[in-house]
Amino acid sequence: MIEHTEKASGLALLGEMVRHAVRGVVLSFPDAESPDALVQGESYGNPHERHRSLWSPGDVAAYACEALSPTHVFVRDPGKRRIAAVELASQVNGAHVVRHAAKGCEQPSQPWLVLCGPGSTLRVPFTGTRAHVYFVRHGFCGAADVRIDGTPVARVPLFVPGAAQYGCWRTPPLPAGPHVLELEALADGDPTRSEVWLDDVVLER
Repeated sequence: MIEHTEKASGLALLGEMVRHAVRGVVLSFPDAESPDALVQGESYGNPHERHRSLWSPGDVAAYACEALSPTHVFVRDPGKRRIAAVELASQVNGAHVVRHAAKGCEQPSQPWLVLCGPGSTLRVPFTGTRAHVYFVRHGFCGAADVRIDGTPVARVPLFVPGAAQYGCWRTPPLPAGPHVLELEALADGDPTRSEVWLDDVVLER
């Protein structure tokens, strides 16, 4: 179950939700004119249902709660830059698609970038100290081979039977400066399972 919250009373409550949620917390921004909604540039679905997903207690640090705001707006940490799926699509070499609804779901949803088969590679140059990659795991997925500056650093298994799950893979702390993050889609055991579904990438300066 994915927990949802609107107008949270503070970071303590949000932190507890993230710690106890099985698949993450979806942080909603009911005010379409909130600073966060504008900064993130969300344009899908109902503008009053803009949201951002948090997967671990560490993600809570990316937000500061304006306690005096009547809508309890959560503001993005200026030290972190989010790249959404639609933007990431221009940096893929190989077969890919931006999906606006999950397979089998007729309702619009947050866009996902899908690397469609073995060899499809996302390449993200950035200047900073760390990258956070937000995935969706489900029955169509294989694995993601992750490289930093050309060096293999991880193979992230993404296949799960049944309901989709959400997760995040983080790079280790990196020396400040220019880096290149690469994610390559791989088949994992079954050649029919080779997709990689991405929510977004968050980069730390």
